[in-house]
Amino acid sequence: MNSHDRLEHASVAIAPFDDDEYYHYDGCVLNKRYIFFIDENVLWLREVQQDPNDPNQYIDGESGGIAIGNNVKGNVHHMTAELVTRLRSMDALEFLTRILLCVPERCDFNLQLDRLILDQNHHPRGQTVQNVLLKKQGQEPFYYHNNSNKRVRS
Repeated sequence: MNSHDRLEHASVAIAPFDDDEYYHYDGCVLNKRYIFFIDENVLWLREVQQDPNDPNQYIDGESGGIAIGNNVKGNVHHMTAELVTRLRSMDALEFLTRILLCVPERCDFNLQLDRLILDQNHHPRGQTVQNVLLKKQGQEPFYYHNNSNKRVRS
């Protein structure tokens, strides 16, 4: 881990999937934004938001979770610290080729990395591939203003 990483014990409430009950897990939050927790021996990573009423409680974020380990047992804080340290020592290409590509029983999936190329080299930040196509068709593209969910015309 680097000196900017901060790991803390925390709990997360995850919205219901099939019923009205929330699921609560204890885990380890990284930089007050991501939580690692174990559910039925699977290590999960989720984006979270801090509960304004309780600094040790987090609420499930806008994205889904990623199962990042199977048959996991032990101290989630220790495992998270070790995992973050090892991942920080890799570059992105090494992660893609040594880890992500070689997951056993993995099916095909699309990371949509073309967004990195388009956003970084050709288009203003926040412009989507859909906007590029709209612009090519002579239509006015939409942009997200100041990272909000409000779509505005340029």
